[in-house]
Amino acid sequence: MAINDDLTSAANLCAKSADAATNKLIALGPRPVDPAAAATWDAQDTMLKNKISILNNLSTSISAVIVSNAMQNVWPNLDSLAAVTASAQANIAAIANITKAMAAIATVINFGVALVTLASEPTPGNAANVLTSLTNLTATL
Repeated sequence: MAINDDLTSAANLCAKSADAATNKLIALGPRPVDPAAAATWDAQDTMLKNKISILNNLSTSISAVIVSNAMQNVWPNLDSLAAVTASAQANIAAIANITKAMAAIATVINFGVALVTLASEPTPGNAANVLTSLTNLTATL
């Protein structure tokens, strides 16, 4: 982590230096009318704008290295998380299969109860229940 701390300090220094250069650029004020003063002003303006650009680019590059280092540190955890996720998906699939099997058993039991009810009380309503249970059973299996 010491390397990342050093890189963070360097990125912060670049950002602060870019801010200081921006303040100097603002302090230049408007471009003078006098040709000699205007030439000096143009040179300072160009130098400060280049400095700001270079410092901002450097700060961004350093920040990218910090993020890259951080990703390398957490990458093994992401790999193990992927393995855990795959295992959890397999468990969820197994639970779904068990749920499906239990639904099929419940449908068989329901059909059996409808048959027993029809045998003990043969009515048109109970016969319709057997037919409905049989339809549900064939749809489940």
